[in-house]
Amino acid sequence: MSSEASTEPPWRMLHPASVAVNLLPQAWRVVRSAWPLGLALLWRGGGAEETELWVGLLDAAILGMFFLLTVRGTLRHWLTLRYRIARGRLEIRTGLLSRQIRTIDPARVQNVELVRTLPHRVSGLVEVRIETASGTEVEGMLSALSTSEAESLRDSLEQLAA
Repeated sequence: MSSEASTEPPWRMLHPASVAVNLLPQAWRVVRSAWPLGLALLWRGGGAEETELWVGLLDAAILGMFFLLTVRGTLRHWLTLRYRIARGRLEIRTGLLSRQIRTIDPARVQNVELVRTLPHRVSGLVEVRIETASGTEVEGMLSALSTSEAESLRDSLEQLAA
């Protein structure tokens, strides 16, 4: 292992409470998009008592599957998203099997926005959105950092850009 690799700054991760903070909006999106299924489950026709038990179990399994998929995605996001400032650039790494590393040059950063939605305020966390000159979309998003980490990251990017 070379000495250059050992002097690389460590990868940082999202705050552990990001699982809960990100799970709420994700679960709400699932509920909003699956409302027809919910209506169908509520107004299904009744049958024999034994049949109703199996249908009820199937309904619970379907709803549980949607919830578990939402939890799995949120956990995967928390476990695989890493970021650091190395070699004068912000690096954001995502993915488990298919790794993606986005490198953002601080000179191209137009705006670093600290967003505090209701779940963020309750948990004391901040969402960091980094916009560059390359387009209208957010180039880098860190969904849940502590306020001190977010402000430190913003200050570091401003210093590197100067």
